[in-house]
Amino acid sequence: RLDPERVELEADFRDIPLTLASLFGGPMINGSAAGRIRLSGAPSDPQARVDIELKDVQSADPSLKDLPPVGLNASGRLQQSILRVDADLRGLTEKPARANLEAPVEFSLQPFAVSVPEAGQLAGQVEAEADLAKITQLVPLDAQAFSGRASVNFDVRGQIDAPQLDGFVTLENGSYENFETGTVLKNLNIRIASSGRSLSVEKLEATDGENGTVVGKGNLELDFDKKLPIDLDLTMSNATLVRRQEVTGAVDGTLKIEGSTKNIRVHGNLQASPAEINLPERLPPEMTQLNVIEIHSGKERRPVEEQDVKIDVPMQVALDIRVDLPRRIFVRGWGLDSEWRGNLKITGTAEKPSITGSLSTVRGRVDFLNRRFDIVNGDMTFYGGSPPLPNLDITAESKVKDVTARVNFRGSASNPTITLSSDPPLPQDEVLAKVLFGRSTTDISPTQALQLASVARSLSGRGSGRQFDFMSRTRDFLGLDDLAFDSSEEGFAKGTVGIGKYLTEGVYLNVQRGVGQDRNRATVEVQVTPEITVESQIGSDSASGIGINWKYDY
Repeated sequence: RLDPERVELEADFRDIPLTLASLFGGPMINGSAAGRIRLSGAPSDPQARVDIELKDVQSADPSLKDLPPVGLNASGRLQQSILRVDADLRGLTEKPARANLEAPVEFSLQPFAVSVPEAGQLAGQVEAEADLAKITQLVPLDAQAFSGRASVNFDVRGQIDAPQLDGFVTLENGSYENFETGTVLKNLNIRIASSGRSLSVEKLEATDGENGTVVGKGNLELDFDKKLPIDLDLTMSNATLVRRQEVTGAVDGTLKIEGSTKNIRVHGNLQASPAEINLPERLPPEMTQLNVIEIHSGKERRPVEEQDVKIDVPMQVALDIRVDLPRRIFVRGWGLDSEWRGNLKITGTAEKPSITGSLSTVRGRVDFLNRRFDIVNGDMTFYGGSPPLPNLDITAESKVKDVTARVNFRGSASNPTITLSSDPPLPQDEVLAKVLFGRSTTDISPTQALQLASVARSLSGRGSGRQFDFMSRTRDFLGLDDLAFDSSEEGFAKGTVGIGKYLTEGVYLNVQRGVGQDRNRATVEVQVTPEITVESQIGSDSASGIGINWKYDY
């Protein structure tokens, strides 16, 4: 019934499948809904009551299949322009989560209008206990995991445009793990108390899973006009907060986080020690740059110039952190095994950090051309570039008989220049010959001379691995699968040339021929199964043999 003087409406619904929500752009969920809607009174100021029950609500997303079904009971009553809402949530928590709220709402059917006065008074309460491991499954946290028991108990009051909270939020025996950075926080305990429009972090403590600790305290203001001002102090003691294959380090010191949810400034002083930095593997030396030609046009396609893409970052994080690296900063990889010390300053933003400062070696060594060189002087300087690649100036030396060979790496870490010198002074090819073979250039074999020339061209920046690799180019030209030359200590005249070729799938022929001597041999290997091969060989001295090889990978 609806007329100018009175409205009467009552509607019931039962067993409505929640899968229908997806037809209107909603999420894919299973479950059912039931409820009742009632309207009565004058059309200009009607009374209303809505009761809704959701049963066995569960997401159709396979990644959320371990979450238990959820139930919800909610009711809303509008009387004399006051709306009261009560809700109970079951399933995600051991105890039902409860919430209620009263707020002024002006509602009219004739004319139709709904409004909420900003100066209206709020009154309500929120009470819940939950396991974070279950709750955070509903939030897209890439490569992150939370656990622990969280409790929330708040009274809500104040005006709608300036709400106030009285109560607390706690987390007991929690944990946090970031699978990308390797950050692990255990025994995480937090207590945040609220009084009016101020939230105080009374307790924030955690361990790094071992002996390190993190302790914090601070405040947050519920001032939305000022974007929720925040002031937080963190103190770290021997805390290992990064555990990656490339870098692992423990830090001591303090950090202050202040600002708002729009602009945050992070500043403080840290001391890092010990730290392990493992340099990533180099790219394969035979990588080739491909020039793309469009088939239809027949013209060479010009590379597209990279353009700076402006990303709207919702929160700007400004950095001003000084890092002291006293010792025990170990850098390893690419044949380098070294210890460093120094000081760095990190400024800029979290999206584009700027690092200035320098590091110097305490001790170290580098394997260069299959020989150990001890580092006698090393500096790594950061000038604030982006990305933050340092400039190198590292000198190492090695004693080779009566000569001290020195190698210097200088320039950008992405493309350093390598130079050789010696004491007493010798030409670079002489130094290379001493380092590679322990001999003068006048005493090396022709094969060693080819290797020496290839290394010299690579060091000069004109070589690029495969392009000046004589053996690789010859192997490809002849269509072989393997080509090798094993020189003898007596020189080229006593060496052996070996070639290998797959005749068919699973049949491999290897021929070795001695240079200047009667030492020849041919071997045929037939793969019967992935684990069993039959090998037959015959030599120039008429000696022959057959063997069966068996291997098992476990």
